[in-house]
Amino acid sequence: MIPDFVRTVPRHELIHFYLPFYVTWIGEGSAWYWAGQLRPLDTLPLPSSPDEMIFWWETKRQTLHAYNCSGWLIRFIYEELLQSDMTAFLRFFASPSDYTLIGVESEEDLFLRWRKYMNGRPPPL
Repeated sequence: MIPDFVRTVPRHELIHFYLPFYVTWIGEGSAWYWAGQLRPLDTLPLPSSPDEMIFWWETKRQTLHAYNCSGWLIRFIYEELLQSDMTAFLRFFASPSDYTLIGVESEEDLFLRWRKYMNGRPPPL
């Protein structure tokens, strides 16, 4: 029997094929979210910037945490900030440095709001 998580990997990679990315946390988070790979967060602290997300295999736990956090961040952007508006999300995806496209002032503002949302217990998976 193949574990559910392994079954989502082809979907994850296909999302990269259809949505090529230039900003790691946005690309990996999008693939993680739309492939259905979100998991409950572990006990590691939430990152306060993309620089705190370790996407290479320095340690497996930190890397999986970064992918999962980026997926939760994309979920927050798409479902909460953009009210599930795919057109608006794709505009942001194409211009990831323009945070006004998602209704926030800056990267710092986005991460502050996301951390507050996550600490307030987001909706279950």
